[in-house]
Amino acid sequence: MPQKQEYVRVETPTWALSPSPDTWARDIKATWLGHACFLVEFPAHPTSTTSAGADIGAPARGPRVLFDPVFSNRCAPTQWLGPARLTPPPMPLKELPHVDVVVLSHNHYDHTDTATLKHIYAAQPKASVHFLAPLGNLAYFKSCGFDPAHVSELDWWDACDATVSIPSKEGDGEASTLTITCTPSQHWSGRGLRDRMHTLWSSWAIEQRPFAFSSSSTPAPADAKPLSKVWFGGDTGVRSVPVGEKEEEQPVCPVFEQLGERFGGFDLALIPIGAFSPRGAFSPVHASPSDAVIIHKAIRSRRSIGMHWGCWALGDEPLMQDPKRLEEACAAVGLSVGGDQGEFMTVYVGETVRQVPA
Repeated sequence: MPQKQEYVRVETPTWALSPSPDTWARDIKATWLGHACFLVEFPAHPTSTTSAGADIGAPARGPRVLFDPVFSNRCAPTQWLGPARLTPPPMPLKELPHVDVVVLSHNHYDHTDTATLKHIYAAQPKASVHFLAPLGNLAYFKSCGFDPAHVSELDWWDACDATVSIPSKEGDGEASTLTITCTPSQHWSGRGLRDRMHTLWSSWAIEQRPFAFSSSSTPAPADAKPLSKVWFGGDTGVRSVPVGEKEEEQPVCPVFEQLGERFGGFDLALIPIGAFSPRGAFSPVHASPSDAVIIHKAIRSRRSIGMHWGCWALGDEPLMQDPKRLEEACAAVGLSVGGDQGEFMTVYVGETVRQVPA
């Protein structure tokens, strides 16, 4: 087991607040809540006078998407047995800010946590949050007591629009539409012995459309350039590496190049880098740091954050090896790592990265 000093740093989120409302409104804000869980706030309207950001002390806010939330201690069918956290969540679940959309990549316990999802569903007004998951997962939500009207399941390449109305002080809020596309990944699914591969797994692409006032009957043009674009990798492999074979000689899954071509690149990507060893077993379904660099370049990400590491010991690599290997993989292809201008980075749990859209 790793020594105490080798654990990932955990801090209470400060949300990278800015004294400049204009600067805050412009940026994408991505906060790592551990493992594969991110709270992403898309840009707010540049002239917003909304008070809806008050829950984190912000002068305004844009639409918020929560990816793969898991706040439980164990990623297992029971909290008595199974992998236990090595690092805690950065805050209690009850302090989670209001979210507009919850997106799940697949139904494994380290990505779909019943206790967390039920809390979010109960804590927020029902009409104010919508849940998205890959094909076949609606039955799970029904079994948890969710109203199916608040859940959508999508097949690969299916898309839906989520229009988020942000209330304002004047009573006429700004409406922001997110086009959310269920995109392929290379993984698998199952929560027990008898449901392996019964539901789909996916990554997700989210495009933020231009703003309109909530009361306006004239929507933004459908072909207007997105204000911002984010890709969430969920869990995915890149290539299968048989024992004894050279990794660099194995064919790479073509879907990542397809994503780059279809969406024209992303402002920010959240890409898994951990639980990749042993490679003979995990390479088809878990990206290594060098695989993550391949994804970053293929999808044409302007900036990427490494995830799926540092929370549970799900592979046999040392806990803090993942970011070190990522630095090496980035250096090998000339990518800058970390800092305000880094093209690929890892962050501490609770840290917020701000990214200016193209």
